Amino acid sequence: MATGKTTLGRALACADPSLTFVDLDKAVEERAGRTVADIFADSGEAAFRRLESEALRSLALPGAVIACGGGTPCVEANMDFMLRTGNVILLSAPVDRIVSRLLEAGRGKRPLVDRYFDTPDLLRGRVEEMLRQRDAHYRRAHHVFDASRLDDAAQIAESIDRFRATFMDNR
Repeated sequence: MATGKTTLGRALACADPSLTFVDLDKAVEERAGRTVADIFADSGEAAFRRLESEALRSLALPGAVIACGGGTPCVEANMDFMLRTGNVILLSAPVDRIVSRLLEAGRGKRPLVDRYFDTPDLLRGRVEEMLRQRDAHYRRAHHVFDASRLDDAAQIAESIDRFRATFMDNR
């Protein structure tokens, strides 16, 4: 969450026309005709995760760069599927950077942390807790990429160059 998956994914697809960017949350919203927040509120997290898993499986095509949600690899056999069908890259950032990005983005976009926005210390604690809970899944990624520097255009361009040199030049 808030590590820059969408930012980097969009930028990569723009830099390489052979790639197609997919924001998994947006794909779920389009298929469901509702926002992620509405799906969580009306149907619960389990229903959202089912929709997310279905979308992941249908959109994982050659050349797709998929920005999945932070919980995607932790549900069902999603990580097994991702590892089998693609190159899984964990974007990591320090907790303080994640919290800062969440606060900048504002309330209403992240149902799992929205209720913590009024108290940054509680938000930080929730982010730390989620990272601990998800760590075993995240550690299974093929690669880890430091995404702490995705906060302005120059840093994004530099990160794209590093990302492409590290992960894409050998495809």
